[in-house]
Amino acid sequence: MKNSSESDAAGPASGATATEPASPAPGINRRSYLLLFAGLVSVGMGQSLMFAILPPVARNLGLTEVQVGSIFAVSALLWVLASPFWGRLSDIWGRRPLILVGLIGYTVSMASFGLCVQAGLSGGIALLPAYVLMIVTRAIFGLFGAATVPAAQAYVADRTQPHERATYIAMQGAAFGLGITLGPGFVSLLLVFGLIAPFYAIAALGLVGVLAVLLGVPEQ
Repeated sequence: MKNSSESDAAGPASGATATEPASPAPGINRRSYLLLFAGLVSVGMGQSLMFAILPPVARNLGLTEVQVGSIFAVSALLWVLASPFWGRLSDIWGRRPLILVGLIGYTVSMASFGLCVQAGLSGGIALLPAYVLMIVTRAIFGLFGAATVPAAQAYVADRTQPHERATYIAMQGAAFGLGITLGPGFVSLLLVFGLIAPFYAIAALGLVGVLAVLLGVPEQ
């Protein structure tokens, strides 16, 4: 008959497979992380660009304060409502596709908004249609641009160890905040080319971000 010490020694060995730990996260690729960081900076710049440039644009177009506020409000509300949806959908579609959805929506929204403003300032369309189109283009940003942040955070969370995950995700939040800080300065540099130039420039940055993620951020 086996003594108790022999039984204790055999027990853990026989049950090792049942308690085998899950495989560790594969690790975040430095280049991929930097590209995501740059993309979030770009999205943040687009957000604060609107705060800096829309008031003078509104004065030139003849929009009221209520109309300007509604343009911001629609986009912000849709962003809040859409973000959880995109986060859940990234579990099904994958992280990179949703990051791309957000960056494409952001790029299309900024370029379309610039076109609407340009058409309104040139007299190509009347004030009311221009105002409605500006709301629609900002709604695109709120609905689709909201996909980038939760999908990028999930991408990083999938590829980091628990002890480093909070640091990496906090750095992503800092990237968005850095973009918001840089936006007004970016606008001031481009205003020498006119009120419309910042919209097209930030859309061009968004397009660069789309290509960078498409080519340089692998999906697991």
